[in-house]
Amino acid sequence: MYKYLHQISFFICIILVHNSTLAQTNTKPANQIEKKSNFSNLINNNLYFTAGMNFNKQSISTNGYRSNFIYDLNNYNKNLYKPGYFLGLRYEGNSHRNQKMIYAIGLEKVVSGSKYLDEINLSPFLKNFTAFKADDQLVVLNLSSYYKQEFPFGDINKYKFSLIIGPSMNIRLSEQSPDNLINKNYKHIYFSGDAGIEFNNPSFYTLFVHYKLALSSFTKAPINTYMNSVEIGTIIKASDIF
Repeated sequence: MYKYLHQISFFICIILVHNSTLAQTNTKPANQIEKKSNFSNLINNNLYFTAGMNFNKQSISTNGYRSNFIYDLNNYNKNLYKPGYFLGLRYEGNSHRNQKMIYAIGLEKVVSGSKYLDEINLSPFLKNFTAFKADDQLVVLNLSSYYKQEFPFGDINKYKFSLIIGPSMNIRLSEQSPDNLINKNYKHIYFSGDAGIEFNNPSFYTLFVHYKLALSSFTKAPINTYMNSVEIGTIIKASDIF
């Protein structure tokens, strides 16, 4: 199944680009050469590469989950954000209401801290234990759609600030750990709500900070696992590279 996800995501991205092209292009007679040229110019002006680091943490409630395994929480309860990285593509266009929209696809290496909200006590031991060990390293395919709103601040001819907000779908590409694979604890997909600020220097680059708040659990009941992330990265126009 996973070997087809990249192809499916690529076709989704192409469809979104095509729809945005139709929304922005005026209806006028044109030959094939003009259409090809207009499409190429639109792609060059609206297609971007993204790259950066992500910082991730899982919040976990086991809710009485039991298994044949038991783990010392002192070794796994790490209440912190751990760094990973991501690479991606994004297309910026206008909706039919002339609102600025962003469609993005990316691959993420997620390395995560784990915050356990409950534990198991085993008498006479003084330590805390858990029957679930969270997977803390994942490869994720991310599909996102954002609304973008620029707001005036300072000299807008030199730089621009924008707010983005929208949903994203995260698809796990990596396998579960052997311990979790026995009970198939993890889901294939989880959803998040993203919001962030972007700083654009038109002559050079765009820098951004995004926060991804989990909207659904990444694990199956009774375990609830919510993956929250902070992304810090840069955006470069494709035409500046090729």
